[in-house]
Amino acid sequence: MSTSIPISAVSVPDVLKKLSEGEWLVPAFQREFVWDVSAITSLATSIIDGYPIGMMTLWDQSDEEDGTHLELISLPDWDAANAEVVKRTFGEKKSHQPKAILDGRQRCTALAILFANFGQQYEKRKFAGQFFLDVKAKDPNERIAFHKYRALKKRNLTSLAAFAAEGLFPLSPANGANMTEQWLDYVEVVRKKEVYPADRMPDAEELDRRALILRSAYKGIFHSTVAVYTVPNDYDLGKICDIFETLNQTGVKVSTVDLIHSWILTDTTKEGAPLSIRDWMEEVSSLHGAVGWVSAEKRPELTAQFVTACYVARTEKPEPPRKSKGVSREIKSVKSPDLLNTPKAHWRQIVAFNEEFASYLADFQELVAGGQFPADRCPYPVSAAIYVSLRWHLSKDYPRQDAPWKKNELNALYKAFFWWNALSGRYDQGFLTQLGADITFLKATLQRRQEHESASSWLKEAQKALEQHMQKELPSQERMVEVLLNGRPGGALQSAVQLCMLASSPHDIAGIDIAFDRPGGVELHHIFPNKWCSTNANGKYERVLNSKKSEMDYVGSTANLMPLSSATNKDWRDMSPGTFVAARNISYTTIQDAMSASYISKELFELMVQDLEGVQEFWKRRAELIASDLLSKTIARL
Repeated sequence: MSTSIPISAVSVPDVLKKLSEGEWLVPAFQREFVWDVSAITSLATSIIDGYPIGMMTLWDQSDEEDGTHLELISLPDWDAANAEVVKRTFGEKKSHQPKAILDGRQRCTALAILFANFGQQYEKRKFAGQFFLDVKAKDPNERIAFHKYRALKKRNLTSLAAFAAEGLFPLSPANGANMTEQWLDYVEVVRKKEVYPADRMPDAEELDRRALILRSAYKGIFHSTVAVYTVPNDYDLGKICDIFETLNQTGVKVSTVDLIHSWILTDTTKEGAPLSIRDWMEEVSSLHGAVGWVSAEKRPELTAQFVTACYVARTEKPEPPRKSKGVSREIKSVKSPDLLNTPKAHWRQIVAFNEEFASYLADFQELVAGGQFPADRCPYPVSAAIYVSLRWHLSKDYPRQDAPWKKNELNALYKAFFWWNALSGRYDQGFLTQLGADITFLKATLQRRQEHESASSWLKEAQKALEQHMQKELPSQERMVEVLLNGRPGGALQSAVQLCMLASSPHDIAGIDIAFDRPGGVELHHIFPNKWCSTNANGKYERVLNSKKSEMDYVGSTANLMPLSSATNKDWRDMSPGTFVAARNISYTTIQDAMSASYISKELFELMVQDLEGVQEFWKRRAELIASDLLSKTIARL
C-alpha cells in the first residue's frame, strides 16, 4: 500500500463524543449489535480496571458515494403502543466528513450503553436496564452489575441516594450531567450519612474502601484509551476487503457479500425495483442443485464468486463493471474487488434465471461425481464456478445454438480439468487469480473446437493443452494406492478420493436410501469396524489390523470406507462384514448397484465377506480400483 495507516489513542469520553456528534458512523452493510450482557460487563470491567480495551478501525469518508451509506449506531426496540419494531439511534448526524466504523461497531455500541444511557425501553428487551458499579462487591470481577428497569422500579431504586444506599452507582450519568460531574458527585455522596438507613450505615473503613473503588473506576474510565487505525479515504471497498478478512473482530463477519447486498439493495430501491441478494440466496438454496451450495448464511461469498465467474466468462458483457471511487476496473477473477465491481445488471440477469443457474450446479455435481453432494464435501468447491460460468456463457452468448462448441465437449474437457486439479492439489496455493485464468484457458480451448473436423482430433489437442496449462503433476498410480491405504490424507485430497462414493451411491448395503439432503444423510463408515479390527489384531493379523505395528494404517484408510446410513452403521459397527451380510441375508446380486458405486466388484465382495482371510487383499485391490478410476477421470473423453 502506498499510504500508511495512522494510529491514534482515543479515550472513552472522546469515543462517546464522536458517536454522539455523528463523526463516527456505521456502514449500512454492518450486522446488528450482537453482544450480550456478559460481553458488555467484561468490557466495563476492563475499563474500570484500566486494562486495554482493544482496537478499532475507521475509514475516512468525504461523502457517502459508492454504496458506503453510513448510519448512527442503533439498537432494535419494540413500540408496544403501535405494535411494531423501532430503531433507537444514538447521537445526531452533524459531521460533513464522517468516518466509517469498519471494526468496532460492537464495542462502540457497548460503550454508549454503558456510559451514555443508550439502551432499549421495552421491558422485555435484553438491554432495557442499566449497568452499575457495585462497590459492595468484594471480588473486583463482580463489580459491574446489570439491573432491568422493571426490577429497579420494584425495589424503588429511582434516585442517586437510593442507589448509593445499595452500593450501586450508575455508569451512565443522569439528568444530562457530564461524566466528570457524575463521578465527582459519586465520590461525595458515598460518604453522606443521610443516604443510608440508620441500621445500614457502613463503618468508616468500608466507606473508605467504597470511595477508593469509585476513584479508581473514575481514573479507569477517563484514562482508558482504545487504539484507532484510520484507513485513508482513497482506499476503495475492494481494497478494504483485501486488508480485512474479517472486519469485525468480535466474530460477526462483515463479508464482501454484506457490501454487495448493501449497495445493490440501496441502488435498486432508488430505481423502484429493490433487489435483495440475501433473500435471493435463500430462495435459490432450496432448488435442485443449489441445496448445500447456495446459502445466505453459510459461505455466501461462494455464491457471489459463482455470479462473478459468470460475468468473467461472458463475451458480451451486460454492463460495464461498476465504478469504485469513480474508476472502473476490468473484472478478471473472483477476488473481493471483482465481486464488488460486478454490475447490478448482471446480478439481475442471474436472479431472473435462478432455476437455470441452479441447474448448472446440479449438472456440475452429476458430471464430476455421478450424483449430488454438498459444497463442504467438494475438493475446492469454488472450482464449480468455472463450470457454471462456461455454461452461462454458452447459454447467454450463443442463445441461437450457433456456438463453436457443444455442452458435451465442455463436459469432457471440464471433467478432466476438475479431477486433475483435485488430485494434484493445484489450488492448494490459492485459487483467486488462477480461477479467472482457468476460465479464459478453458474457453479458448473450447473455441478451437471449430478448427477441427472431428471431436476426437480436438480432444487430443485439448488434452495436451490441459497438461501444459495445469503445471502440476498428477500423483502416480502407486502414490494414489498408498494414499488410499494409509489413513486419511486430509484436506482437498481426502475430499477428492471420497467424493464419488459419497455422491453416486443410491442406497447403502442394507438397502436404505441415502442422500446428503435427507434426514440422517450419508456418511462414510468403516467396512471392517474399528472394534472388530482391535479384537482381531493378534497373531499373523496384528501387523495388518494394528496401525502401531504396521507401516500402513489400513483400518483408518479410505479403502476401508463405504457409504452407510447412520442406522446401518449402528447395526454393523461391532460385526465383521461377513457376519453382517449373513445376518441380513444379503447377496451381491441384490445390492450390485450400491456396491459398484462404492468400488466393490463381485470379486471384492467375496473377499470382503471372508473377513480375516480376505481383509488385506480386499483393501489393496479396492485401493487399486479406486486409484485407477480417479486417475482415468483426468483424461478428456466424450
